Amino acid sequence: MYCVKCGIQKNQGEYCSGCGELIALTCHVCGGIFAYDRKAKYCLHCGSEVKGKKSIKLQQYHTVINQIIDFTTKASKWVSYQELAKLLGLKNFFEVINPEDDKSTVGQIIYRGNIRELGFETITYKLQNSIGLVRTIRYIKRKNITAEEPDFNEVNSIIKEVYPDFGNFSIVDISKLG
Repeated sequence: MYCVKCGIQKNQGEYCSGCGELIALTCHVCGGIFAYDRKAKYCLHCGSEVKGKKSIKLQQYHTVINQIIDFTTKASKWVSYQELAKLLGLKNFFEVINPEDDKSTVGQIIYRGNIRELGFETITYKLQNSIGLVRTIRYIKRKNITAEEPDFNEVNSIIKEVYPDFGNFSIVDISKLG
């Protein structure tokens, strides 16, 4: 295998013998692992588009991505990132899954894992309190599922759970992606 970082060839494992970089690609859809190839455009196992280095760095989150996809699909509703965090054993949605990766929050895993590209959409509620503090609450669902958007009471209960000491918030913006 060829190392992306230092160029050493003929590596045998998942990591480069020259620099320790991961040298295998992992498909973000099926989890299939195959040798890095600069020209690779599609997964050898399922035919999904290869996402390059992003796929390499997300290899360790394959199980988490599948849990998010499976739970959200079965829920048949808008699922809050807070609900997903609890599913993953976290206190809240801004806690990191991996202490060595500050971009391993629920939101970052959804973004970096390209989950929206797999038939999902997100909705973001931007909220502000009386002293101007702005926070966001996000939800995700399958595009093909018809579900009512979360109401203010639900969004407000999450904000009070996550930020109990910041008073009352009101919604200042709602936006959808996907």
